Amino acid sequence: MRLFGGVFPDEDGRDRAATVASALRELLHGKGRWVKPEKLHITLKFFGDEASVEDAAEQIERAVQDAKAFTLSLDSISAFPNPSRGRILFLAASEDEALVSLCRRLDESDRDPKPHLTLARFERPVRVPQVDFEPIEYPVTELLLVQSVLSGPDAGYHVLRRWPLR
Repeated sequence: MRLFGGVFPDEDGRDRAATVASALRELLHGKGRWVKPEKLHITLKFFGDEASVEDAAEQIERAVQDAKAFTLSLDSISAFPNPSRGRILFLAASEDEALVSLCRRLDESDRDPKPHLTLARFERPVRVPQVDFEPIEYPVTELLLVQSVLSGPDAGYHVLRRWPLR
């Protein structure tokens, strides 16, 4: 079962991210596989294809204890492995203390988390064009446990559980 812990942007955040993606897609001449607006999200912890819902839920439960709601800001465009040879194009989240702390609580082995919202994937590396945009800010008030179904009639993201942030 493919599970992740993450957050989804609010409607305004999603629409603004989709607008930036559209401008980038035009500059890249439509190359790549672009994430549909309704699937835009930030994965804070990928639990894997074989993870159990119970184990993932326990990890999230521990991570959200005393975690406070915060405002997330997507303020730059980048790519993995790097912007000059990008295979995964994304909007990067600014290093907000609450966000980084939550990422580290979810995965203690990740000392340098890179929270991001994936926009596109490329078979061949691309140089990431820059598009000017105002930072995209939205409130993060809950952490979600999500099942990703890749194909078939149930394809998509399915929220299994929610944890409010105080």
